[in-house]
Amino acid sequence: MGDARFTGKSVVISGAGGGIGRGCAERFAREGARVFCADLDLDAAERTAVIVREQGGDAVAHPLEVTDPEACRATIEAAEYLPYCGRSLRFKLPSGHEMYLYADKERVGKAVGDRNPDPWPDGLKGAGAHWLDHVALACPFDPENEVNTVADNCNLLRDALGFYLGEQALVGPNGDIQAVAFMFRTTTPHDIAFLPAPTAGI
Repeated sequence: MGDARFTGKSVVISGAGGGIGRGCAERFAREGARVFCADLDLDAAERTAVIVREQGGDAVAHPLEVTDPEACRATIEAAEYLPYCGRSLRFKLPSGHEMYLYADKERVGKAVGDRNPDPWPDGLKGAGAHWLDHVALACPFDPENEVNTVADNCNLLRDALGFYLGEQALVGPNGDIQAVAFMFRTTTPHDIAFLPAPTAGI
């Protein structure tokens, strides 16, 4: 990416479905912004958002009719929210994964649909689902150099968010190094799993 001058900021680009608008969306994303690709043509805006995400940026599509003052106001307000979830709190886990904490969910279902969904859809990169029942995160793990973000993540979720430890795998000569953890906050066996890896991933 670029200089990250806009890290932590949201940017609304009108006419982001193509041309100069698409170019602006790509540039702001390269500099760290969370980009709202706004356009009357929502499909075109989504194509731009996909391009930005494939380049490593953070982008979502949003419908916008620029001649409608209420629509403009709604788009600007939406830039402060996680789409379909209302106001959210964004934070990073010790492993480097970006998380959103939110209270409301307007949209359920998955990007692959809810009827006979393809388990391995072609062309879907990353976690493109609108809802996940659980997720496994690969976490930097190098005990010899005192790096264990599996344990660090567990401590944060337990102490700050009230998660519970469901299962774990301990390794090392004394069996005291937490290498795998399954945590839950709901009634499911686990909501999130942390697995050891050289680098962060999903």
